[in-house]
Amino acid sequence: MQISHKPSTLGSYGCSLAVFEGLMIRLRLIAIILLGLMLRVSYAATIYESSLLSYSLDDYVLYHLGAEIILGGDLTFSNDLFLMRPPLYPLFVAALGLQPLMIMAVNILLATVIIPLSYLLSRELRMSEGLALLASFIVAMDPTSIKYSSVLVAEPLANLLLALSFLTLIKLRGAEKRLKALSWGLMSGSFIVLSALTRPAAYLLWFPMALWTAFARRTEAGGGATPSGHGRAPCIWIRRRLAMDES
Repeated sequence: MQISHKPSTLGSYGCSLAVFEGLMIRLRLIAIILLGLMLRVSYAATIYESSLLSYSLDDYVLYHLGAEIILGGDLTFSNDLFLMRPPLYPLFVAALGLQPLMIMAVNILLATVIIPLSYLLSRELRMSEGLALLASFIVAMDPTSIKYSSVLVAEPLANLLLALSFLTLIKLRGAEKRLKALSWGLMSGSFIVLSALTRPAAYLLWFPMALWTAFARRTEAGGGATPSGHGRAPCIWIRRRLAMDES
């Protein structure tokens, strides 16, 4: 009796096709990431001049001064400079040894990481592979992102932390176990706090993010684990800044 192997052959073909499609998606995403990296490096090289004035040096001067205070041993962040510029980016500048070119290089890498994060964020929002790749392509080609990732400013670090906060927030929404929900909530809250301590505008998102989590979460497993519970450190900084503005 002859046994047909057609179902097995079709199954193997389907599996191979799925692997091939997955590989092509990864290759397209890698190509988009490399394109974004090339555009950011090219922009930084195009505007280069030895004085570094074209790299937002005026803004960087304050971060540089803050980094010098930190390297001098003062970790209390009580200097009035930290009321104008939150302390995380000066810490970042200090960690890189006050080297402007090194800081720009790391800024470019941080901004480039946002490209695959936008793909992951889109997939978590249940967009198709094509739309997720389109989202990452838009981020890679965004002129504002290219400009601010190639100069001496805090936006690349703040935006990366904010993107991580949104990604982990969506993970929180779908968590089915309490421990996972608490873990994702802690990570999301921590990332948005760190973003606010880099660039303070992120604190405006805490309330809508908490509301979105409460209404969009699919289960009750992670009750109470929202980013809004992690805002004490930035709130202290914000109160100090408001007090300074009023004085």
